[in-house]
Amino acid sequence: MKNTFTRSIGCLIFFVGLFPASAQPVLNYTSKVTGLDFPVDLVNAGDGSSRLFIVEQAGLIKVYNGTSTSTFLDLTGIVTFTGDERGLLSMAFHPDYNGTTNRYFFVYYTTTSGGITTDRVARYQTQVGNPNAVDPASAVPVIAINKPANQTNHNGAKLNFGSDGMLYFATGDGGSGNDPFNLAQDGNSLLGKMLRIDINGTDSGFYSIPSDNPYFGNDGIKDAIWAIGLRNPFRWSFDPVTNAMWIGDVGQDQREEVDVRFPSPTTGGINYGWRCYEGNLQPPPGITACNPLPSNYVPPIYTYPHNSSTGGFAITGGYVYRGTANPDLYGYYVFADYVSGNVWIMTQGGTVRQQTVDHSNIAGFGVNEAGDLYAVVRGTSSGAGSIDSVGGNFPLPVTLVNFTVRNLGNNNELRWSTAYEQNADRYLIEYSFDGSTFTVVGEITAMNSTSGYNYTYRHAITDTRKIFYKLKMLDIDGSSRYSSVITVGGKNTGNVTIYPTVLQNRKLELNANTPVENLKLYDAGGKEIYFNNLHGGQGYFSIQLPNLAKGMYFVNIRGDNYNKTEKIIIQ
Repeated sequence: MKNTFTRSIGCLIFFVGLFPASAQPVLNYTSKVTGLDFPVDLVNAGDGSSRLFIVEQAGLIKVYNGTSTSTFLDLTGIVTFTGDERGLLSMAFHPDYNGTTNRYFFVYYTTTSGGITTDRVARYQTQVGNPNAVDPASAVPVIAINKPANQTNHNGAKLNFGSDGMLYFATGDGGSGNDPFNLAQDGNSLLGKMLRIDINGTDSGFYSIPSDNPYFGNDGIKDAIWAIGLRNPFRWSFDPVTNAMWIGDVGQDQREEVDVRFPSPTTGGINYGWRCYEGNLQPPPGITACNPLPSNYVPPIYTYPHNSSTGGFAITGGYVYRGTANPDLYGYYVFADYVSGNVWIMTQGGTVRQQTVDHSNIAGFGVNEAGDLYAVVRGTSSGAGSIDSVGGNFPLPVTLVNFTVRNLGNNNELRWSTAYEQNADRYLIEYSFDGSTFTVVGEITAMNSTSGYNYTYRHAITDTRKIFYKLKMLDIDGSSRYSSVITVGGKNTGNVTIYPTVLQNRKLELNANTPVENLKLYDAGGKEIYFNNLHGGQGYFSIQLPNLAKGMYFVNIRGDNYNKTEKIIIQ
């Protein structure tokens, strides 16, 4: 549903034809916290604890200790939240926060009075001796930015400290459509900008302007401005390894964009283009062309248009993954679209791949102190929000479930099934009479179905000798791997190998050189708890057992002339 919150934070598109053949990680999600009321941000304190702090838009900050949540700060009587983009939007802990000698953290929220909405940054302290609660009386205002009358959207909001100890935060262009007052390009306005202040200084009350800001001392541009030309950078982040600034800037009617600036002497003092540009469009539809165009314009690293299949309508900027729990994801930038639910990962060089599993209503991302990633799922109603951990790994181009053979008189019928295919090219069927020298007898083009596919090939035969078969799985990048070798014919005594006998992921594998009809699983008391029809096949089988309690079980394999029972342990 496109409510006010939805409309003003997004619009992207990806071009699948530009993706390389090489595989990229596939994301997965695990729910950690549920029952939240419109969460929009997640941070850690950087104090060595495992706590996570959840910002709810209506005004609550909750602390999650790994098992449960409690109220950290209640600002519901201060912030303005009516279901749109206003509210409590972000928080960040002081870089030197330790909960004792330094107890400072900062919040970003909006208030509305007399038709004027104000974006505010304030500083608070945790209670002495209790880092899980805040002293409400410790509030001090840091900065307040008024928006044009009766404009309530495009509030930007994300607070981040840089490696230099300075506080950076991005503001929206003031609201409405097409930036009617051209505030994003106006150097005398703090709206539509990336700002940088020193929160340890006192020149302006509770902060100072760093003298190395790019426009410091420039009469035409306010000293606090770090970069110009943003529309609604609702979520952005620093890469903690490279210090690069990654921004997800929500578009108007045509494009969403990802902007990135790697550290250099020219990182600041640049122009991201709005409203002279929307993504890579110049000028945006309905806007008079800028004359002249900004000379310090830096184009986005990626844009996408508005659609539900390959793009979306409201970008949510994410993080470059630098955690340890998911090494395959290391170095990739993860971002999403709030409306379409599409999620993407991007290499440092700008190569993007859309995920096959979407995740709707992601309003933000966050990391724990180890750098592991979480998605902040805002939800569409009270109590529907959640925090989900984000994982990722490289899938094998082909996940082979089984590879079997059976004799049909003048043919041997080979069958194989996959549970997943990506970047697969074709399958080569190879056979041998001695189990050593193999010859290709046929090939089948891979369907590249991410949900898997069933294949069949018939090999015409003229004798009854024992025949060995194996499957060569070729990928489109030229790499390959083989299946297990299976046999049919000859004078087989018949045997089924079951492995492993100690299971940690409930995956049971079989190699059968005799036809097997079914598999049954019994508990220690002899009760049948699982059945799988193997249809008289022989060869390789991969069987995912159901979610069972840890303990000892018995596997029984039966065929017309075969019966075997073996003990396994599920850990």
